[in-house]
Amino acid sequence: MGGDRALNDGVNAVMNNIETLPEDFAMGVVPNGNGNDYARFWGFTADNYRQTIDALIARRVRKIDVGVCVFQENGIPRKHYFLNCINIGMGDAMHLIGSKRLSLIPVIISQIFERRQFNFRMKVDTEDVNSEFMSICIGKAWGYGQTPNAVPYNGFLDMSAITRPKWWQLFEGFWLLGKGRFLNYKNVHPFRAEKIVVESCEKASISIDGQYIKVKDYTPVKVELEHEVLRFII
Repeated sequence: MGGDRALNDGVNAVMNNIETLPEDFAMGVVPNGNGNDYARFWGFTADNYRQTIDALIARRVRKIDVGVCVFQENGIPRKHYFLNCINIGMGDAMHLIGSKRLSLIPVIISQIFERRQFNFRMKVDTEDVNSEFMSICIGKAWGYGQTPNAVPYNGFLDMSAITRPKWWQLFEGFWLLGKGRFLNYKNVHPFRAEKIVVESCEKASISIDGQYIKVKDYTPVKVELEHEVLRFII
C-alpha cells in the first residue's frame, strides 16, 4: 500500500531476497501515494479503493518486466530494481516533489532559467549518444508522463532525452505533458532499446522510481531488463 516509491521498496525486497519465486506468488498494490504512476498504468486510482480491492480478490495476474539498474557506489556495483522509471538530471527534484506528472512543470522551469544541462555520454544498444540534455527518463511505464509509450511487458526500455527549449516553447511542452503526448514535443528525443549504458553525465542527480540516490559518482550506469519475471495483479 503506497505510491511508486513504496512499490519500488517491495519489488527490491522480493527480487533481492528470493531466488525462485513460488508459482502462486503475485504482487499487487493499493495506490495511496503522491504519484501512483505505475498503479494508474493498470487503471487503479487512489480515489477508487473498492475497484482495487475487487481486483486483488479476483487475482487476475500478468507477467511483467522488471527493470534492473546497476550503478556505482564508492566504486562498488550496486543493483537496484525498478518498475516505473529512472530519471537522471531531475533526480533530486523528483524526490522532493513526490513525482507527480504536473509537478514536473516548476522543476522544468527552474532548470531552464538555471540553464542546467549536462553532457551525457551513453550507449543505447549499439548506438553511441554524446550530447547535452536537461535530463533523460528511462521508463517501463508512463514515467510520470515522460515515457508515455512504454509498457511493462514488451522486453524493451523507452527513453526520452530532453534538450533545453526556448522560453516561448514552454507552454506547448506543458500542454503536451499534461495530455500524455510528451513525445510530440520537439525538444524530446525518444529511444527504444534493450540495454542502455550511461557512461558519464557530469553531476546530474539520479532517482529510481522517485527515490533519490545519494551517491555523488554513480557512473557508469547500466540499465536493462529481466523479461516477464514477476507476476503482478492487474
